Amino acid sequence: MKIEEIIFDEDNKTLFLIDDIQLKADAIRYSILPKIDLIINETISRLMEIFEFDFYQNYSLTKSPHFRLSKTQRKEPTKYDYKSAGISIGGQRKGNK
Repeated sequence: MKIEEIIFDEDNKTLFLIDDIQLKADAIRYSILPKIDLIINETISRLMEIFEFDFYQNYSLTKSPHFRLSKTQRKEPTKYDYKSAGISIGGQRKGNK
């Protein structure tokens, strides 16, 4: 999928209205976050090309919601009721950065 083809529509919006917290988290994980991932990755690639620098040397990405474990590895179901999804850019968490 190309960045120009990504659309967030009413169907995506209604995912945040799902009452079942686990179902909502999974819907966000598999429907919304992949689109946001494509957008941020394309943006980073363009920045690196234009400004000729290694983005990942100094910056990091934070995803929300962040799913560290796969569904089969989780010991407990999701407890947090997600109201939004996004990816943010921040500095690396190292003393010299």
